[in-house]
Order: sequence, then structure tokens, then C-alpha cells
Amino acid sequence: MRSKRLKAGLLALLLLMACCFTGCLSAENEAVLAPGALPENLDPQLCEGEWAAFAVRHLFEGLTVQTADGVAPGAAESWEISPDRKTYTFTLRADASWWDGEPVEAEDFVFAFERLFDPSTGSAAAEDYRAVSGGAERLAGEDVPLGVEADGDTVVFTLAEPDGEFLALLSLPAASPCREDFFRSTYGRYGLSIDHIMGNGQFALSTWDG
Repeated sequence: MRSKRLKAGLLALLLLMACCFTGCLSAENEAVLAPGALPENLDPQLCEGEWAAFAVRHLFEGLTVQTADGVAPGAAESWEISPDRKTYTFTLRADASWWDGEPVEAEDFVFAFERLFDPSTGSAAAEDYRAVSGGAERLAGEDVPLGVEADGDTVVFTLAEPDGEFLALLSLPAASPCREDFFRSTYGRYGLSIDHIMGNGQFALSTWDG
């Protein structure tokens, strides 16, 4: 079931990339998105719907990104996979940064997955990442170590079992980084308005009419 949802989601996003902008990029590298329905939430760990997912994928950048040719490096410049395919080690790009110029750090991905697997977050996407060690237990309310760690400029994932779709899953909105200091400064309004979003993607949000 998850494989079908993943493929459908990636296909929908590629189709939206082809048809949703009203015109080309301007000289100032601006683009106007004309969605069929305005997203109510642009929190990567909580957003739902094709339009919200499309917007988030341009406002945020995960460790990997999805291209027409498949999975490519995103905020991570490279990665290594252990022979048993249970350990993924991602090295971050040195120039990866948030909109305010602060560097994207490995801890930002750790915090994002801590949120994702926190039952109080209520993320519908969390189930897709259950292969992460401790993820299923966290969702069940158990206090166990989570298999996502920061080690300098690397993010290390430990899986309870191999997952052939894991690299692709890391390109989806739910796996986007979340900067803890900014998140806590929003006092529960993260992703709900233009002043409460801090992204690391190729586009910054300048207008959210709605």
C-alpha cells in the first residue's frame, strides 16, 4: 500500500511541476503558484494534499530530492549505505542554509524526525517511515531510542529492517528538516502563516494570499 502511495505522490508532484506555475520565472527569479486549493498548513511534517506537498518541496529541501531521473542529492551532498542496508549515512552540503543564512545542521533532521514520530504531532506521514529503528515504538507511545542521530555534519539513520524506498521517502515533505529554535519561537503556529515558516529550499515564501 505504501509503495502505491509513494509512486502516486511522486507522479502527482511531477505533473504539478509541469502545469501549476502561472507563467515563467521572472528576471528576479520569482514564480507564482496558482493552486486549485490554498494549503491550510505548510508544516512539512503535517501538510496534506498535492498542492501543499508541492509548495513544501520548493520551500524546503530534504536530504534527497526527486528528479525526472530518480533520486538525487539534496541537502546531503552524498551518502553511504551499509552492506546490510540498515544504516544510511548522509553528509550535508557545506553551503546548505536556511533562508536567514543560518547553516542547515544535522540536528535539524534529527529534530524533524523526533517531531514526526511524536504521537502528539499527529503526522499522517509517520507510518511511511516505520522502518526507522524505534519509529513504530515511538508512535505507540513508548520511550525508546530513535534511529536518527547527528554526528558532526552527518545524519545517520538506523533501520530496523531494510527499506528499498528509503532514499525516495527522504525526498518527501515529511522528511524535511525542522530548525528547533525557530519552531519553538512560533508557539504552536509553525507552518500556519508566512511569518511562521523557515525553509531551506530554492524558493522563499514572499506572499501567501489566503
